[in-house]
Formats: sequence, C-alpha cells, structure tokens
Amino acid sequence: MWTIAQIYKLMAIASQLSGLPMVDDIPFVFEQPDKEIQHGFCAGAQNCVEVYAYTDAAHAEIHVSDSLNDYSRNTILVHELTHWLEYKANVNQSNYCEDEHTAYQTETKYMLEYEHKINPEPAVFHCASWTM
Repeated sequence: MWTIAQIYKLMAIASQLSGLPMVDDIPFVFEQPDKEIQHGFCAGAQNCVEVYAYTDAAHAEIHVSDSLNDYSRNTILVHELTHWLEYKANVNQSNYCEDEHTAYQTETKYMLEYEHKINPEPAVFHCASWTM
C-alpha cells in the first residue's frame, strides 16, 4: 500500500513530467487481485484487453493489481495518476488515444528519470485495438 504522502509525491512527479497542472486532491488508490482489476476495467465488455490498473475518475479511484513488484507498482501508478491529472484538468477527455499517449509518455519519462532504467521499452499502444 502507498501512503498519502507517497501518492502525492508520485502525482507531483506525474505533473512535472507530463506538464499537466498539479491538484490538491488525490484519488483513493486500491490494490486488488488481477481478476477484480479486469472485472472493474472491462465492466462487461466482450473484447477487453488485460490491464494491471485503471482509473475511475468519476469515483476518484485508482485500482492497481496487487501482483506487481515495487518497480512496476510505482511506474503504473504514475501512469494512472497522469490520467487523474488529465481528468482534473479536463484534458483529453474526449480523445482516448491522446489520453493514453500522454500517460505512456509520462510513464517512459518516469522510468528514465526516477527508476534510472537506461533503455525502457515503452509500451506499444495501438488505440484501435482497445475496446472499452
């Protein structure tokens, strides 16, 4: 589990790396089993990709898989906190592809600058292949 201070620090990093404005309110972060993450993300969709986290901005929640190692947990939380900042700034709300692109760019910068991973392999994101 993350403390409020850790979440706030990672959100500040996400803000700095993405260029999105920082906000005072932080979402609730839940760690859950993979099956619950998939159920919450897919919400009944027939063709849904596997994810390790998702942001439910309407309920001020971020859900993260409890099966991730410490490195992956923070990296994925930075990605999801970028979505939270986008939501709070009302940026990319109608453009899912741009929303994900921004989050993946922020995630890659985080891996380089904070996790000191010299050659991160950015996730290949093909928006058309995602079904919501």
